[in-house]
Amino acid sequence: MSEEEVERTLRHRSPQVLVAFTVLGILALGVLVRNLVGGGIEPAPTPTPPLSPLPKYAATRPSPSPSLSPVSFAPDAGTKSVLWIERGNLNRYELATGKTSPVAEVPQGRIRAFGMIRTENSTVFVLETPSDTSAYALSDGTQRVRKIGEAIRLFASADPRRVWLVRNLPEGIELREVNADTELATGKSRSVFPVGTFPHAAIRGGILATTVRGEGSPEEALELWDPASVRRTRTITEAFGGLIAADPDRFAWRSPGCSVPGEVCDLKYMTIENMTVRSIAASAEGSGFINGGGFGEGEVLAAFDRTQGKNRTARLVLVDLSSGSVSGVPGGEVGLGEEVGYAQWSGRWVVFSGSDGNVRLYGTGDPLAWPLPIRNMYSFVVTS
Repeated sequence: MSEEEVERTLRHRSPQVLVAFTVLGILALGVLVRNLVGGGIEPAPTPTPPLSPLPKYAATRPSPSPSLSPVSFAPDAGTKSVLWIERGNLNRYELATGKTSPVAEVPQGRIRAFGMIRTENSTVFVLETPSDTSAYALSDGTQRVRKIGEAIRLFASADPRRVWLVRNLPEGIELREVNADTELATGKSRSVFPVGTFPHAAIRGGILATTVRGEGSPEEALELWDPASVRRTRTITEAFGGLIAADPDRFAWRSPGCSVPGEVCDLKYMTIENMTVRSIAASAEGSGFINGGGFGEGEVLAAFDRTQGKNRTARLVLVDLSSGSVSGVPGGEVGLGEEVGYAQWSGRWVVFSGSDGNVRLYGTGDPLAWPLPIRNMYSFVVTS
């Protein structure tokens, strides 16, 4: 009933009924006061909000969204940014402010996995377009994207100004090294590796490549090749499981296996200075390293350790290369459609993802890794 209906009804009741209503009202008021004072009435439950797609460890911090006010997870990150390609634009996410903005238009196409790197002064990436698959460069301070040559993938040169472009030919795999700021890829500086040999990364003194041991063999050897003569100069290991990370002065890989329950994939580490192999075991909580990762400043490596007891997941771990200790990152779990993780460092910050496409940020010493408003699998870079 409405208040008017209640009042109208009471006016037509007898005095006895009115007295009864009065007594009942007083009793009800007493019960209400008693319950309020004694806590007998519980507050109405707060409506449960819809579940967030973000993992549970991010629930204590607001999730950034392009439609909301920017949220900074790294107010002390200075000018560091994440660059990625989406919807025909090269975009920038500023770690210190949480702001997202377009940097430049790029040709319409699909970014290739592991298809973006930073040189000293440029961002270089590989796009698959309806006409071809090629590498493009955007020099810092400009908004004009330049096509620098055909390539199906790329990797950094030991020279920070340059990049290696990779493409398949009938006679093998071609490498061309170019300065992304000033040059176009030509046939003058090309090296063609023989069929069955696959270049992966550049270090000082050569190209890290793998060679399949025999037709149909699953065994691979990790080798060092001279790109000028296209000759093998050193066999590093006959038991190569996959590359974890490489920079000009050091590299890390994993031993083969991990596909069978109970097998453990250790991490192997070598520096150019002494070329001695060190072995680092997975953490007690993990079941072996997978491909992918990145070297940070000093003696630290971001790698991915498969999660025990969980199907198709891994977590980001920090490996202390001086002591061999492995520490899991809280909030660092990633999904695995492929057995590969991806990590990029800048200062104390590491930005990482798995094949689930959720990009996260972790600062060494922080309590948690936080999700960023970026959907990308293996093709983003962090600027300094």
